[in-house]
Amino acid sequence: TLAPGNSPDSTQVNGNLALNSGALEIELAASTTFDTVSVSGNVILGGELRARILDGFVPDHGDVFTVLTGASLSGSFSNLSGSRVHVDGVDGSFLVSVNPTALVLSEFLVAPPALQRRRAPMPSRLAFVPASVTPSQ
Repeated sequence: TLAPGNSPDSTQVNGNLALNSGALEIELAASTTFDTVSVSGNVILGGELRARILDGFVPDHGDVFTVLTGASLSGSFSNLSGSRVHVDGVDGSFLVSVNPTALVLSEFLVAPPALQRRRAPMPSRLAFVPASVTPSQ
C-alpha cells in the first residue's frame, strides 16, 4: 500500500514505480489540499485505488485533483466501476483519468438515494412525547 504522508501530504519516488498489487490510497481534505505522488520515472498502475474524504470536505463537480504524476503512466486499477472509483466514507465517486503523465480524479458525483450504499440507521436523538388517543366515532 502506498499512502502519501501525513493526511494529506506528498510522496516523491526517484525512479520507476510499479503498483502491481495492494493499493494507492489518496486522501482529500480540500480542493487544494490532497495527497500527491510524484515519480521521476515510469509508473505502472495496478491493485486498487482508494480515495477518502477528510474533515467533512465535499468536492465540487468541477474540482480536479492531479494525484499522481510520472514520466509515463500505464495500466489501471482493479476496483474501478467503469472509469469511476467509489469514495470511502461517502456515497460518491470520482471519474478516474489516466493520461500519459498523470492520474487525475475529477467530476465528483454523489450517488442518487436509490443507489447509495445501505448504512445502519443512525440512532434517533429526538424525544417522543406520547400523544393522547381519541376513539373514533
